[in-house]
Amino acid sequence: MQINLLINSLKGGGTEKVCSLLASKMVYLEYQVNLFVLDSEGCDYYINDKVNVVFLGKAGTIRSFPKLVHLIRNYDIQSILVFNHELALVLFFCKFILMKNVRIISRINNTLSYSIKLKKKSYRIFVGLMMKLFYKKMDFYIFQSEGIKKDVLSNFGVKDNYVVINNPVRIPKKDNIVRSKNSMLYIGRLVRQKNIIDILKAHKLLIERGKDIYLDIVGDGPELDKLTTYCHEENILNRVNFHGHIKDVSRFFSGATVTILSSLNEGFPNVLLESLSHGTPIVSYDCPSGPEEIILDGVNGFLVEYLNHQKLAVSIEKALQHTWDEALIFKTIEKYKEDNIISEYINVFKRNSK
Repeated sequence: MQINLLINSLKGGGTEKVCSLLASKMVYLEYQVNLFVLDSEGCDYYINDKVNVVFLGKAGTIRSFPKLVHLIRNYDIQSILVFNHELALVLFFCKFILMKNVRIISRINNTLSYSIKLKKKSYRIFVGLMMKLFYKKMDFYIFQSEGIKKDVLSNFGVKDNYVVINNPVRIPKKDNIVRSKNSMLYIGRLVRQKNIIDILKAHKLLIERGKDIYLDIVGDGPELDKLTTYCHEENILNRVNFHGHIKDVSRFFSGATVTILSSLNEGFPNVLLESLSHGTPIVSYDCPSGPEEIILDGVNGFLVEYLNHQKLAVSIEKALQHTWDEALIFKTIEKYKEDNIISEYINVFKRNSK
């Protein structure tokens, strides 16, 4: 069976990591895998040499139409898994115009209605309308979480041909890094959606209460200047370390006391699973969607009232003082192990093969 995957880029991010893992595991299981990528600026994750990686040429999602027309015309594709809802929409128009019978499997990696609201007005009007009218015409859907499923079914007219498949996690080998007793960690893109300013506000409150704690921020993005300016103005820059983009973040997870997430919206955040895979508990806003499906209060972390940085500070302090059982933390992510998740993807590919 041939497996076809389509993604914008292989640089950074949880979606890119899942795509790379899926492609590599599929060829290991002796499937033929074609991985089509728009952006050719490199890859942050391991991809098996047997994966046929095809760079289509750099183009934004909306402007990718010529690239996707070329893809459908020149490759014998029966079905394709698309890792972006916008790309899936553009691909749908391509196959309609070319009258090609290609089954589009759309994987939704975020809470769409919230994601669209965060965009510029022109995007909200145009893409929002296109999504309302045409997204229901995809052949199959993979939702990362129950929250995403509820959002798509309620707002975009999808009624059937879907499945919920959570993100996979790989349990790393035990390392010898000594875990800090007073270290908070954020790993991810520095973008508006991640709402990192609330982590800094909570951090400031804890410092004002006399807590000797430090925050490591691993990642890069357009919000960097805003965040560093806030730290400087609030005189907490000496308690915050900005590390930039780093490929291998294992040592940060292993050394942290707790991992923090304060996003406006998510899908099924990889960073939480990865933190737990290192035995590191998590504190997260109860944002749409994902955290409430991952966190068991007092067992592997604490779930916090949405957008309340004062309560975020309280829960962080509670997590720093709590005695965590690593064995119980690992037990909470058993069902997300990569072999279990990969088998669910194989079932989807078989269901959509001709």
